[in-house]
Amino acid sequence: MGYTIAEIDAAILAALEASALNTVCKKIAAYKGEISLLLEEIQDFLIPEPSVYTLYTGSDYNNEQGLERQVFALIMVAKKLSEAYDLKEKTHAATYDKDFGLGNLLPFKPIRVELLLSTPDHVAYSLTIETFFPID
Repeated sequence: MGYTIAEIDAAILAALEASALNTVCKKIAAYKGEISLLLEEIQDFLIPEPSVYTLYTGSDYNNEQGLERQVFALIMVAKKLSEAYDLKEKTHAATYDKDFGLGNLLPFKPIRVELLLSTPDHVAYSLTIETFFPID
């Protein structure tokens, strides 16, 4: 059985909220826009810091193996670089090798960490994670 994007996103959010991030983040939520829009909102001081957002970035299908690949970006926003590193470590710990209780979902693995924004006032990183599950 496959899962909807909303179901996977909700499971990731629940894991982040139940993790050590909950003690340091002002906000943990799904972001329903493009990364470029989020970066504008950060620079306009509209995003509380520190915070972590989930963002679905796409799917791939491998018909030879009968698997669907789901990819999510976890956007970490902070005021200082040291704070961003702490968010990255906590986010990684909350998601690495987890299936979030979603049956036949393969455990999530990180595939990329990327600096999205670095200004005197803001730092934003993206941790891209992926999972696979059988195509129905």
